[in-house]
Amino acid sequence: DLKYYRDASAGEMVERMDQVGVERFAVSDIQAIGPDYRAGNDRVGEAVKTFPDRLVGYVVYNPNYESEMADEMKRGFEDLGCRGIKLHCSLHETSTEDKSYRLAFETAQAQNCPVLCHVYQGPSPEFLSGMLGDHPDMKFIYAHIGGGGKESLKPFVDVANARDNLFFDLGVSVMPRGTLAWLVEQAPPTQIVYGSDHPLNGFTFQLGRVLFADIPDALKRMILWENAARIFGV
Repeated sequence: DLKYYRDASAGEMVERMDQVGVERFAVSDIQAIGPDYRAGNDRVGEAVKTFPDRLVGYVVYNPNYESEMADEMKRGFEDLGCRGIKLHCSLHETSTEDKSYRLAFETAQAQNCPVLCHVYQGPSPEFLSGMLGDHPDMKFIYAHIGGGGKESLKPFVDVANARDNLFFDLGVSVMPRGTLAWLVEQAPPTQIVYGSDHPLNGFTFQLGRVLFADIPDALKRMILWENAARIFGV
């Protein structure tokens, strides 16, 4: 059967996690990405407080309010209990290479935490390699790229082999057949993480592309749990 899951609340998301066997879920808030970063980040903080053993929070960094972001990052980590930073360069219409993100990367370096980045206009492999080298304690999760075609992945595979703080996220609506099996041979499997994009996409078919991939079970466990647990310190 085809079903639509609204999952507008943290409680509904945890119910869905229970149904499909998802133990932990790293989340940001659509409102924070969109019209009101503070209110949205507040909702993530409340969700993490309510479900501390199930949800891991990202505090959203909006470069259009760069002068306010130092206080918001401090609040996100110290008051809201977030453990990572979310950038949505596309909706914020700011290139990943723009200087207004410098504070986000510096904060991630200081916090030794991940940055999940939905990119826009880049970054180029050269920029990304340099930025990762300058911030070795930051973990840069490149959202959705792990599900792309091989040609678009190849330049970043080279970066991943040189920089162990670059991670490929698999959360995407389509993935060419055999891409994951190819990727684990080209890049370190320790740098590939499952992503659901839930509730915009469903947990289940995103899980399926890992569970039914032609790769060893040990790599599936690494991609579905071990790598993310290490990144977030779970």
